[in-house]
Amino acid sequence: MGIACGVLHWTPPVFWAATPHELFAAIEGYQAANRPADEADDEEIASATQALYQALKAKEEGV
Repeated sequence: MGIACGVLHWTPPVFWAATPHELFAAIEGYQAANRPADEADDEEIASATQALYQALKAKEEGV
């Protein structure tokens, strides 16, 4: 919960409503986005971003 609220700036209700997959996808996306540019892998960032987008879209659609 500390990472979700402190680093990702999620509120507690958002954290508790998220699935473990959504949380890990958000953490991976955060790590990829905040890695120094020379270490960043564009494909990994795109994959993490897509996974987060899909998780949030599925949650929004009630899937």
